[in-house]
Amino acid sequence: DAIVALLRELLGWGNCVYLHCNAGMNRAPTVAIAYLHAHHAMPLLAARDFVKERRHCVPYMRVLETRYRA
Repeated sequence: DAIVALLRELLGWGNCVYLHCNAGMNRAPTVAIAYLHAHHAMPLLAARDFVKERRHCVPYMRVLETRYRA
């Protein structure tokens, strides 16, 4: 929740934000999907497809489904 809120704040100020996971473990696309879902009202699967169309990744969908459907 904290990183998604920070992302919203930074983008709200008009910043360009580069999401990157130093360990290469697909956390960045997971955050992008969470942001699109939480702040742009995209269904999780639509947000996942949107991100995956732009970058090959394997986001943590179980984590997102647990967080947003619980």
